[in-house]
Amino acid sequence: MSNSAQRDKSLSPSATILQKGSACLNCRRRKIRCDGKRPRCGPCVSSDAFSDCEYADTGTTRTQALEAQIALLQQRISQLEQGDRSGTPLTSSQPLYGDPLTLSNLPLFTGAVPASSLDGALDRFFLHCADIGFFLNVSEFRNAASSATSSRDRPSAALLSAVYLWGIHLDPDVAAAHESSFLTRAVELTAQGLTSKHPQAVLQCIQAAVLLANYFFRNKRILEGRYQASAAMSLVISSRLHMIRSSEAPEIDSVLGLPGELPDPVDAIEEGERINAFWTVLALNNSWTAAEGTPSHLSYSAPGDESIFPGQWTCGSMHRPFAAGFRTSRTVQNFLDNQPDNSKSVLSLHAKASILLEQASRVTYKFRPGMGQQEASQFFACFNALEQVIIRFLTELPTVQAFSTRTSPSNTLLITALAHASMVRLHAPFLARNPSSRGKVVASTRAIVQVLQAVEVDRLPIVDSVMGIIWAMVCQVLIREISASGRNASSEPIQLLNTIMAAMGRIRSPFIEAQFDLIVKMHNDARTQS
Repeated sequence: MSNSAQRDKSLSPSATILQKGSACLNCRRRKIRCDGKRPRCGPCVSSDAFSDCEYADTGTTRTQALEAQIALLQQRISQLEQGDRSGTPLTSSQPLYGDPLTLSNLPLFTGAVPASSLDGALDRFFLHCADIGFFLNVSEFRNAASSATSSRDRPSAALLSAVYLWGIHLDPDVAAAHESSFLTRAVELTAQGLTSKHPQAVLQCIQAAVLLANYFFRNKRILEGRYQASAAMSLVISSRLHMIRSSEAPEIDSVLGLPGELPDPVDAIEEGERINAFWTVLALNNSWTAAEGTPSHLSYSAPGDESIFPGQWTCGSMHRPFAAGFRTSRTVQNFLDNQPDNSKSVLSLHAKASILLEQASRVTYKFRPGMGQQEASQFFACFNALEQVIIRFLTELPTVQAFSTRTSPSNTLLITALAHASMVRLHAPFLARNPSSRGKVVASTRAIVQVLQAVEVDRLPIVDSVMGIIWAMVCQVLIREISASGRNASSEPIQLLNTIMAAMGRIRSPFIEAQFDLIVKMHNDARTQS
């Protein structure tokens, strides 16, 4: 049949013609013809980019719910940027919600789950909260969460929902029956919580967004994870948590304040939580932007653009205040300028390692063969300066044994892998042409594998999803190295690759499992072509 005949047939009265507005949401956005088939139409089935196929007449879709959340977030950001135009200041006297928060007045929890299961969910969450981005003071939060009285520290419904979601997720027996409903409620409450003006609600919405982002990333729902991570970063910047104790921050009018400015923290604990919030969100943002090859949301060279490093105040205690009038400036830029500091807390090391990976991705993105002399000179000046910072950081990084007394094995694995991955990312473009780069890549890969083996990764209940990105990146570099060497490939790269792939294959995490499948395919393709 000729092309014109086929076209005429497709336009004949006998062809299926959908009523206006009946196409699926993907086809409507792409402005292509939809055949209306369900559960998935023809164009969505044939497209690699669209695994979901949603119709508006089936009720609120996940895409529409996400768009509604984005609208609420934009509304909250606008409020923070414009300040309180109604004349009502942001003060701690405003309650988070009209009534004290208890399980009985949270619709999600009314009789849905046995009380013993909820108690177990809280216990599981607190056991692993350090591995999923919980930056609030644990003892204070736990006391507030279990208290029956109302106080300014009462956890918001959004945060409590996200906490229970993670606790239930970590128990397969309870998760099968209740995880979906907890997730729906946590997402809804987090979006609604952004409209609150209580300063604790802002901080707790940031915390809820971080927990949801890590939940979505773990479950291979990357778009929703990016949304929650972006929401957290937007609130952090709008609330000026990136300028805490900055000597270069603009002066604040004591009457009018600045748009989005939170009132002074009531004590050292609250100030510590705000500092931790910024660096937790920055580390989350940097790890995923590095994976995507996009720049960070912050310009580290801008005056006043960084808060004090976590743990730099009084040996890292959130219970002891700063010295009167203590100020800092250019925190990250000083670190990237290879200036020493006394910040050695776990969160500080995590933030620094994520900064190095993001910067390595930023630098290597600018490399291209055949650069002019001036451009090449500028590139290698940045390259060499960053390499020196990475070398110094790796030299001062605690050993696995030293880490074991300060944090969880999962955090030990993550921080060490981020640091060494920055060296791998920096030298990867030069692997085939520069023996020195090859040696540094192999050495950093070897260090990543040694930590992987030391912490017994397959026994960890939670492995940060960023590890899937790091392992996949390292495996790709090793596969290319092995393929380029052919029959002359040494045994070490092959052994390193096999060790990482074996570990990835034993971890029960949907995202890491997906990364593992990609590496297996890449490995098989490379062996077929060799």
